[in-house]
Amino acid sequence: MSEPALSTHPDLSGRTIGRGFWRAAPFVAVSFLAACTGLGKQAVRPNLTSWPEIRSDYRVEALRTSLREYSVTFAAEVEIAATAIERRAYDATIRRNARLWKLGAIPEMRQACFRPEAIGALVDAWTFVRQMDQLFREGSGRNAFGPFQPEALEVSGRLVAQMRAIAGSVAVSPEAQAELEHQIVDSWIVEHPLRDITFVRESPIARFAEQSAARGDALQAVGSIEEIVNSLSQQARIYVADLPRQVRGEIDLLWSDMLPPELLSSMQGDVHTAAKAADSIAATAERVPGLLTQERQAVLDDVSRQRALVFAAIAVERQRAVGAMTSAVGRGDRRSSR
Repeated sequence: MSEPALSTHPDLSGRTIGRGFWRAAPFVAVSFLAACTGLGKQAVRPNLTSWPEIRSDYRVEALRTSLREYSVTFAAEVEIAATAIERRAYDATIRRNARLWKLGAIPEMRQACFRPEAIGALVDAWTFVRQMDQLFREGSGRNAFGPFQPEALEVSGRLVAQMRAIAGSVAVSPEAQAELEHQIVDSWIVEHPLRDITFVRESPIARFAEQSAARGDALQAVGSIEEIVNSLSQQARIYVADLPRQVRGEIDLLWSDMLPPELLSSMQGDVHTAAKAADSIAATAERVPGLLTQERQAVLDDVSRQRALVFAAIAVERQRAVGAMTSAVGRGDRRSSR
């Protein structure tokens, strides 16, 4: 078995805690400005005449909802799989790659699914999940998880199938969906495969916008203020809910990167031993008051016994002395009478 792939991307050690959360800040600001320009206006549906693969009657809000739900499903699937691999792996590189998977892929997919334009978000999310699957099957991450690689492939394959189902809801037919995937997604993946398991990538959204403008605009105009505020609210709730787990993962990754694996294992063992010693000390401390009471009572009892013995000995000696004095007096009286 070949060695697990270890990422060497320079962004790895300098990753900012909560990177996915802070990515949202520019998006929030730009979207708010865009919303202000569209205050009181209804979104204008795109002209799909030059896009025969896309249904002209697809519901924008339904597509947005599907993508938001998919971002949550994607996060849960990756979190469960990566955590299971990390807990069972003995190899430090495999454990590190499992951490990188959930720390890199989840924020990237969430950013794609929450793009303000629904079709653009679909293209970005569709491309990313295919890039992830290609990375695990053929790319530099094909041995990233060692003996657990089939588990990662199962998850990525399932997530690709779910994304294709969402794409099928806006395509006029399965054949049209396959044509869209070939024209837009496959071409981008061939030219821009993921380099490593950090999931740093260039989004295809700019190229899709150019293709859309050339063929006929498939992008929806800016939505109403209510739609944008609702989208931002949902995105913020998801980011805030996920932030503690993201921060904890970033700290664990930083900790493992700062210390050699053997030293980290030794420190963890020392911490475990110290914890057991602390428990033992605490248990002993809890018993000390009772032990002190028992010992004090035993000392007092022994002192009492010794005191009683001394008094008894004194009484015997006193009786003997009195007896001797009485005998001596008696002998003196008899000699006087003679």
